[in-house]
Amino acid sequence: MTTVQFGYNRGIPEDVKTVWGARLIAPCDLVHDRQDLVAENDEAKSALIAWLNGSPSGSGAIAKMRDWLRANSWQIRGDRDQEHVLYEDDDGIIVVNTNASYGYVYVAGWLKTGLSDSDREQLRDIRRGTEIGRMHDELAEGGAK
Repeated sequence: MTTVQFGYNRGIPEDVKTVWGARLIAPCDLVHDRQDLVAENDEAKSALIAWLNGSPSGSGAIAKMRDWLRANSWQIRGDRDQEHVLYEDDDGIIVVNTNASYGYVYVAGWLKTGLSDSDREQLRDIRRGTEIGRMHDELAEGGAK
């Protein structure tokens, strides 16, 4: 299993080899020295970084995750150990958990390439099983804002 020095390791599927992790100060303060990226090769690393940062830079998955946390952090309780699929698109996914830390948000993000169909379905089920995930689906489908 791939692990990161900072981040939500329990949320990383076993077959994921390239992953970004971070420990944010709640609700969404991303600290440069509390991040890690583990990659199986340079190509996978570059692809993950491109998805996380976006084009133009600052418009990718990390920015979208932080925007959501700024607006909705009250929905992720600091006193609970509960996983949330916070951001997902066709290319990748970001999962979070406070680990009942009362002040940190532990994050893991990876590209979906190489995931089995059962892993993808399990992640969809986790997302659909939470209020946050259902809100994500509504927004992705152009629903309520």
